[in-house]
Amino acid sequence: YQQAKLHNGISMHYVIAEPSPCFPVPLATVVLVHGWPDCWFGWRRQLGPLAAAGFRVVAPDCRGYGGTSAPTEDSAYSHEFLCDDMMCLLDHLS
Repeated sequence: YQQAKLHNGISMHYVIAEPSPCFPVPLATVVLVHGWPDCWFGWRRQLGPLAAAGFRVVAPDCRGYGGTSAPTEDSAYSHEFLCDDMMCLLDHLS
């Protein structure tokens, strides 16, 4: 479990699974984004197999869920902000 302060001000909780050592570099980064009402835990069974296949796998809690910041304004939950959160998380991880 990890927590990141993103440059858009959101504190995001996420789980990351790295590929096995037989892959010197990940094939790609896969971001598993949950729906409503769920959290990263809904992806727990996919993390291991994807990492074993050579992918770096990230399963974040979207804003308002789990350990991620929960803004009070309804407008803060638009698709634009949710997509921006994912881009900021990828920036943080790179």
